Amino acid sequence: MSFHDLGFYECTQERIKFLADRDKIKAKVSTQDTEEVTKVLNHYKEKGMNEQVKIFKVLESIRTKTYDTLLKGNPLPTHKEILEIVGNESIMAVAYRTVRKNEGAMTPAYFLPNNIFKNLPPTQQEIIFDSYWLPDGFSRPLLEWVCESVRKGTYVWGASRRIWIPKPGTDKLRPITIPPFMDKMVQEAIRMVLEAIFEPEFMKMNCSFGFRAGFGCHHNIVSLTDSRNTQTFKIAIEGDIKDAYPSMDRNILLTILEERIKDRKFLNFMRKRLSLIVYDVKAKEYEKTEVGLPQGGVDSPYLFNIYLLGLDKFIKNDLQKKLIDPVNEFRGVDKRVGEYKYNPRSSNYNERRKHPEFVSRYMKLTQTTLKEKLNKAKTLGISVEEYDFRLPKANIAYKNLKQWKRYKEVYELRKSNLSKITRIDDLYKELFYQVRLRNLLRHKLRQVRSTDPNRTKIQYHYSRYADDFIVVGNFNKVLAKRFKQEITDWLLKERKQVLSPEKTVITDLYKDSAHFLGFELFARKTRKLTKVTDKKTGKSFLRRTAGWFLSVIPDRQRLVNRLHMKGYCNAKGNPIHIPWISGMEPHIIIERFMSVSLGLANYYANFITSKQVLNRWLYVVRWSCLKTLALKYNTNIAGVMNRFQNADGTISAKYLIRARDKTGKLITYSKEWSLLSEGTIIRRCSDYSTRMAINQLLLDIDSNKQVSNTNSSGRTPRIFDVDFLEKINWVNFRTQANFGLPCSICGASQNMEMHHIRHIRKRKYSSIPANETWTKVMALRNRKQIPLCSNCHDRLHAGKYRGESIRLINLSPRLFDNRIVNSENYITPAIEPIYSLPLTEHLASTGWRDVNNKTGLS
Repeated sequence: MSFHDLGFYECTQERIKFLADRDKIKAKVSTQDTEEVTKVLNHYKEKGMNEQVKIFKVLESIRTKTYDTLLKGNPLPTHKEILEIVGNESIMAVAYRTVRKNEGAMTPAYFLPNNIFKNLPPTQQEIIFDSYWLPDGFSRPLLEWVCESVRKGTYVWGASRRIWIPKPGTDKLRPITIPPFMDKMVQEAIRMVLEAIFEPEFMKMNCSFGFRAGFGCHHNIVSLTDSRNTQTFKIAIEGDIKDAYPSMDRNILLTILEERIKDRKFLNFMRKRLSLIVYDVKAKEYEKTEVGLPQGGVDSPYLFNIYLLGLDKFIKNDLQKKLIDPVNEFRGVDKRVGEYKYNPRSSNYNERRKHPEFVSRYMKLTQTTLKEKLNKAKTLGISVEEYDFRLPKANIAYKNLKQWKRYKEVYELRKSNLSKITRIDDLYKELFYQVRLRNLLRHKLRQVRSTDPNRTKIQYHYSRYADDFIVVGNFNKVLAKRFKQEITDWLLKERKQVLSPEKTVITDLYKDSAHFLGFELFARKTRKLTKVTDKKTGKSFLRRTAGWFLSVIPDRQRLVNRLHMKGYCNAKGNPIHIPWISGMEPHIIIERFMSVSLGLANYYANFITSKQVLNRWLYVVRWSCLKTLALKYNTNIAGVMNRFQNADGTISAKYLIRARDKTGKLITYSKEWSLLSEGTIIRRCSDYSTRMAINQLLLDIDSNKQVSNTNSSGRTPRIFDVDFLEKINWVNFRTQANFGLPCSICGASQNMEMHHIRHIRKRKYSSIPANETWTKVMALRNRKQIPLCSNCHDRLHAGKYRGESIRLINLSPRLFDNRIVNSENYITPAIEPIYSLPLTEHLASTGWRDVNNKTGLS
């Protein structure tokens, strides 16, 4: 039951039921614009249009400088005064805005130990006691204090709370650390700065996609299944670091940061940040962590990415060099005996010619050949160019001496240009000698040690997501074990971490499948038709080619475990009903299960080899929905079909509401929720352009092109987003404007604080007490924050406020203005200031249709 967010769906059910009444209430609290609010909003709007905050240009210049240096192959630049950037007020305001809307923003941390708290200055004690753990009560003076204390290095890190949550698919518990809200805000500012410094390196490596803006699991899968990278690969090494976060060495992380950041104050600040005080709920005691990086911090995933950046470089660059190193090279495997040995006779010329030993011998032999060639040409009395003309013909003469007659006429024609040659037999003897000389040269070069005795260029592809990584290659298991051992040794020596022996396995993709990020990968042999163009005629024709490619399907056992854990099926994967959902309305039940099906299809449909494989799992969710409806009505599946099946075979539930239009006419509106079939869901979620866009992005990065990730709506702009500077400036000014708005209750403009509540979508409107008028307004406007003066805020939390001033008394000099709650639409110039649509237009835009008018409008 803990895996189903029933509160949200109960609120959705109530919102649909009282949709018309909610719009009436919303219209009542819509007021005219007040002069004071208009003045504040116009002030910040003008600043946003006319001013550019310099600190964001500094971040952009850091990113650009590093990226250009990487492209030129020069040493990476170092940076100073980083702590000043972290403590900048605009950076911290954007960090505050980013963290405040997170789902866990209202989750409290824990009190500092008394022996530390009592030694703090009175000002810090008051701040920590009042508004340190939660975003409620945050204000501009508090923002300024945080920035100043960070710049001076005197910021006091709070005590985090460690909780234990079930680990999916196992009986183990996973520790999660919850820092205070203020700590999260500072950590977000640290992450923003570190991202500007290190993100170009991650872009250049193009192999780690976990916890990076604009990247995710699908980028890993696309990079693995792109035939350009992994065609003919047959071995996979699945890697997982044991206790990755808890075993991280902090001194090594600080050393990595010191290589790029020459700011002693920042490094000391980070040392304090890593040395957290944690209160363990399970052990009921404080613990000062000495090693590791607690999971739960906003910057923890990115710091861990930086920690493993060296592993990315080792596997992708350094390990590849070891494959061709003449001393410590990987040698091939004799397939006949299965032992590790060197076989010089089965050498690959294309690889051997790149070998240092080959190059040195080739140069010596070539120089000797050139001297002999000059002497022979001088003896014959011809130029070296004319001498070279005969050599290709000698190859044919050597294979079949009778073919010499075919070229005799050619030489007779050229005889006028070959002075001082008296007999053609002398020319033939010379050509025959050159053939033997070339053959001798090849014989000597064949003795050079080969980097790949099996006539196959050793290739592999590496991809990482956080602490999980996978390496796929065209080598065999003996070489894979050596490969795995090299990675194990490097991790232990350079990062003091070990690979999990249970989860780090070598898989033959012909016989079994590898598991990565909820997908299964296996090698599939194929014989396909390829279009070939004849260079001479220009005509195209089809040719059958053989090979094998990496195929991808959903991780079957993992999906069974997840669906079973959430109650959709039993341990064998057979669908069952979910009793605690059966009490809801049928349209809410259908919407609940459809959201799961669509989420499942959206994750897998565009990134697996065969979409039909999804039918098995969509079938489980669909039939679980039918069985839940059967439980609700105490019937069987046939009874559910009779009740909800339409003439066209679709299963749907309708809901009716009645509302009045502008003329006062009462109109009945209906909306239908359908339980779609498996094939319909797959077709709806299929969008090959998504995969193509990811593939093109990875290709552009490999080609050293300047790339930008499109900023998704509602997310704080990141350093590689399109129009980063313009968007981040508007986010900054919109956040600053919230601190300048008047009190929502009394209209005061001094000592302003932000009143923050849990997300209103998970709270029923009918459950809000009548005297909490401010919460009702926030619920109607779907906002979690509202500005209040310190006096009204204190009265509100003390239970002394009764909602008298917000009732829109016409005699009051300052009326409540809706823009106080929803200020973003009035700051950003691209968004029109719309209070709300008329009810009929609002219903039509959200899928409701007039029963008597199919267009949806009366």
